[in-house]
Amino acid sequence: MSTRRASAKLKYPRKSEFIEALREVIIAGKPRLEKGDPVEIRLMRGGYQGKATVTISPDDPDQFEVVGAIKDADQLSRRIRVAAWALLQERVFGRYIIEYDRKSGIVTIEGAKLQASRDSPMKFCR
Repeated sequence: MSTRRASAKLKYPRKSEFIEALREVIIAGKPRLEKGDPVEIRLMRGGYQGKATVTISPDDPDQFEVVGAIKDADQLSRRIRVAAWALLQERVFGRYIIEYDRKSGIVTIEGAKLQASRDSPMKFCR
C-alpha cells in the first residue's frame, strides 16, 4: 500500500474498554494539556503501536482528522482512536499528538505545535 500524505478523516469508535480510563486522565490532566504538557496513562499492553497528530473539532462529532502520512487507516492503533474519542467527549478540542507504546501500554497525549497561522489553537470547552 502506498503512503497517503495530507490528512484523513476517521470515525470515532463508539465502544471501548479503554474509554473511561482515558476520559479520567483527560479530566485530571486538563490543566497540563492547557499548558502544553503531556498526560500519560497505562493501559493493557498489546495491539498496534503508533503515533498520530489528530485534530478534534467541536463541529464534527462523528469523525476526527489525522494529519500526516497514513499507510493503512484501519491499522491506526485503536487506543489512539479511543483517546481521540475521549478528547471529544471531554470537549477538549484542537490538535494533539497521541502516541501508544504497545510494550509498556502507555498512551501519551500532548498538544501539537501549530505550524501555520490558519490552524486554530487548542480549545477547552465546559
